[in-house]
Amino acid sequence: RLLDLIRESIEAEPAKFVSHERNVEELKQYDNYHPYLELRGISKATAQRCRVGYDKHWPQAITFPIFIRGKYYGVVKRNISSEIQPKYRNASGLPRNEIAYIPDFSINSKFFFITEGPFDALKLAEFGYAAMAVLGSYVSQEQVDLAVNSALGRTIVLAFDNDEPGHKATEAFLNKSIWPCYIATLPAGVKDVGEI
Repeated sequence: RLLDLIRESIEAEPAKFVSHERNVEELKQYDNYHPYLELRGISKATAQRCRVGYDKHWPQAITFPIFIRGKYYGVVKRNISSEIQPKYRNASGLPRNEIAYIPDFSINSKFFFITEGPFDALKLAEFGYAAMAVLGSYVSQEQVDLAVNSALGRTIVLAFDNDEPGHKATEAFLNKSIWPCYIATLPAGVKDVGEI
């Protein structure tokens, strides 16, 4: 009976997002290179490869596509103005604690970095590193499991923000992970990987 329950839970796991799966063609509306990306050190080639852009009807936000198990489920929008709150908006039906942003699944690097923000993960992709953003300083067990599964045996390096919430996120990730991890130490005065 126990094996049946485990099998049922494994088979049910992918179904969480089935009703929210979207057609990847939807991403075409965001295939626009925003000048803000250049200010953040993201080249047009990287933005196109990682499908990052913006909606011409809402140019105040950069769009980051969310793929789970190879399927597209929508975008997370990040406002570029600090005056617009909230800073992040998830597509309908995407629970924040169960998703993460992985800029480029095809990057083959020795290290797999875990960051808070999508710009940090995107900046690492710009430099040729595999990365994943947990989209904030709260780290859920689902995100830790997703990170370990996505790392595919690579060395996991935690590169959360260099502040109190980032230190707590690092500690939370280490407490929830069964996989050994390294911790990136950012230089003094550098808040996050995106500033390097």
